[in-house]
Amino acid sequence: MISRYHLCAGGVLYDPATKKVALIRFANDNHHALPKGHLNPGETPQQAAVREVAEETGCTNIKIVGELGVLKFEYDHRMHTGERHHKTVHHYLMHLIGPEVDHTLRDADETHQVVWLDFDEAIQKIQYDNARELLVKAKAMVGSSTN
Repeated sequence: MISRYHLCAGGVLYDPATKKVALIRFANDNHHALPKGHLNPGETPQQAAVREVAEETGCTNIKIVGELGVLKFEYDHRMHTGERHHKTVHHYLMHLIGPEVDHTLRDADETHQVVWLDFDEAIQKIQYDNARELLVKAKAMVGSSTN
């Protein structure tokens, strides 16, 4: 079996003005995920997180305000039999800063849409338990910063 290793970054993008977070809804199976992607050569996880979240959400005024943690997981590629993928993903809490954003459903491309939800709805809709835990942690971090 071939092993492939991936280093990725992304996170929870929170809009303090509306108290909503951005999730990616995939068209092929309607599951929801946090925005993330691969690091480019020479990029730090923080740089990649900001770039990837901006690319996937269309929001460019993003600031990292905290670390949420690193997830590591493995999976077999469903298209390429015999490939085992090992993924490490650095996650950050990011705030949207600057001008307001149109929070209506937005088609990012033909494969996914950006949806803006309050924390509780996002926690319910997110597909994976480990991502759900990151949303719970981000909600607590946001709550503690507003007290």
